[in-house]
Amino acid sequence: MARPPLGASHVTDDLAECSHLASGQYRGKLASLRGKYPSLKYPDLQSPVQGCGGRVVSLEFSKDNDPIRKDFTDPSKLRLYIEAKQCASSTERITRRLFLVEGLEPGLMSVVGHCFNIDPTLVVRQQRTAHWEPYHKSGNTPLLPSLLEPSRSFHVPYYELHYYPEGLPDKLDWRCADSGRQINSSRMPGTFDRVGIADRKVSYWSQKRGDGWDAILFLDPPVREVFLGVKSGRAERLSTPNEPYQGGYLDFMKFSSLDDACRTRGPTRESVLEDVCYYFFHHASCIDIQDDPMICTLFLKKIVASNYMVLIEYVKATLSTLEWSLSRQNQDISEIKIAWAEQRWSDLQSWSRRCSEYCENMESIIDSLRIPLFEADASGDWAACEKDFHLINRKLIGLKQRANALISSLTGLAGILGNRQTLKEASRSLHEAKSVKILTFLGMMFAPLFLTSGIFSMSEKYLPGGSFFWVYIAVAVPLVLLVFGAVSLINMGYGADGEWSSKEFRQTLRSQRGNVWGSFSHLPQVTIHRFAIIYVGHSFAKAPKSYRPSSGGDP
Repeated sequence: MARPPLGASHVTDDLAECSHLASGQYRGKLASLRGKYPSLKYPDLQSPVQGCGGRVVSLEFSKDNDPIRKDFTDPSKLRLYIEAKQCASSTERITRRLFLVEGLEPGLMSVVGHCFNIDPTLVVRQQRTAHWEPYHKSGNTPLLPSLLEPSRSFHVPYYELHYYPEGLPDKLDWRCADSGRQINSSRMPGTFDRVGIADRKVSYWSQKRGDGWDAILFLDPPVREVFLGVKSGRAERLSTPNEPYQGGYLDFMKFSSLDDACRTRGPTRESVLEDVCYYFFHHASCIDIQDDPMICTLFLKKIVASNYMVLIEYVKATLSTLEWSLSRQNQDISEIKIAWAEQRWSDLQSWSRRCSEYCENMESIIDSLRIPLFEADASGDWAACEKDFHLINRKLIGLKQRANALISSLTGLAGILGNRQTLKEASRSLHEAKSVKILTFLGMMFAPLFLTSGIFSMSEKYLPGGSFFWVYIAVAVPLVLLVFGAVSLINMGYGADGEWSSKEFRQTLRSQRGNVWGSFSHLPQVTIHRFAIIYVGHSFAKAPKSYRPSSGGDP
């Protein structure tokens, strides 16, 4: 039996693991590169898309820059078209073709990748849907900046804003059903907004062929349906009618006159592929696409930058709304509840995280396109994209700082509300303590009375109206005073820390004794003697004759 070639089983395993990217011969090439690029073998765990459809549009440019459009959805027809051009004569091969690939259907990707030998890292970056992946079997690591060559290939993330008239379901896990990319929504104020921020990606690749060239733009399909509950493992596909938020991005063409601007109606903004085709069919004369394929990315860069401007205005409006809700113009600060502050804090934390992602993506765009750090003077040049991306980067950084400042302000407000709540609870506790003190006072006053009445009720002569009822009063009143005196003495031993100590008792007793004797010293001695004689005489007058002492001595 012949031995299998070395590494045959390894290649077979690689083929099985790379099936999420492509099929056929290009899949074999991807499998052989797994050792160099480990991220090729791991599919996107957060994407529910499996075998979604796609299409390819070819634009052939003549010498007059007039494009010829051809659409493909069948991989076999696309292969025949590409191979026919490659096998043509030298004069017929001098063509300038731009391929617009919408979606990452494995069959179409296999044809495009195999015929043009596409860089596999570009395909993986375009396919990934997560901003970050903490899982072991995942990979979202970019190449070193020193390896980037924007004239040949680059990768650009951006965002599209869609308005959903019927609203989105009250869940946080929404994804585009055709691309698997996440759709974020925000609360403004407190309730979920009907605006969805869809993650988008575009990638560019090109190669020159003598006097001709081939360029490819990988684009995301439009959002027609969404998946719900992807993280829970029970994804539900729903149709969600939507339209571009506020009508979509503004047109970026520079017209010489108003009549010139009125000659075209503008892009549909329903699909980035159709928008790119619109600009090539209506404004291809504004650029020179004869020699450098990089010029084909100009309209795409402008679309990306224009979408970022829509995103910036939406984020600014949202932060302004949250900032205004923190002011005292619409409500009294004493009426704000802690739950309200916690909800706004959560919203601001979400926006701070998103603004950080927006800034990171913009920095990656500047690095991928090798845009200089210092802006050159491009006044009057509508095709200069460097100034656009620098401005967008500054605005995004400003929004991030504004969100963090609002978080600090809301944290201070939450502290004020917390202190106010603590004060209310302390006041409530003090009121409850006073209520308990009153009950304790009543108990201390009536407990001796109940005890004395219980003792003297054993005989009828001590009942009210009896001959010895005065004894009850003479015993009960001093007993009440004795109980209050004992409690007062015990309380003298408690310090500020709530612990009882003999040292504290002696110091308090010494100070209280001085105050009491000082008060009595101001009274005339005659008054004291009169009070004692009246009290004793009154007691003897109420006592029966049998209990009065005789002149002889003992009763």
